[in-house]
Amino acid sequence: MDPLKIVTCDCGFEAIGTDEDLVEIMQAHELDTHGREVSRDEVLALANPIDPIGGQG
Repeated sequence: MDPLKIVTCDCGFEAIGTDEDLVEIMQAHELDTHGREVSRDEVLALANPIDPIGGQG
C-alpha cells in the first residue's frame, strides 16, 4: 500500500491520500475553487507524510 500524505491548501482545504489521490483531489479543488490549474509536481511538492501514530509527520 502506498503511504498516505496530506496536502493543505492556503484556503484551509485539506486532502489526505496517496500521491495519485492527492493529485486528482487537489487539481480538482484548485480548478473548481480557485480557478487555477496546478501540475502534478506542484501538488506533490506540498504533500507531507502522515505519521500513522501522531498525525502529520
